[in-house]
Amino acid sequence: MPTGHRRWWPPGWRAYSGRSGLTWTDHDGTRRASIVSYDKTSAEQRKQQLEGACCTNVRCHPQTI
Repeated sequence: MPTGHRRWWPPGWRAYSGRSGLTWTDHDGTRRASIVSYDKTSAEQRKQQLEGACCTNVRCHPQTI
């Protein structure tokens, strides 16, 4: 896309990148967020790892573009 041009999206419409970030709460109550984005399969695997490590409120958040 040329410099200075912006994408136009209809109001209320979002485009998803197909990647997700994760948020969770550690066993000691500290809230955390991933600094990387995961594809769907990797996000589900990481979510299971976090839940297995006694983390709570583990959520996947689709990234918008």
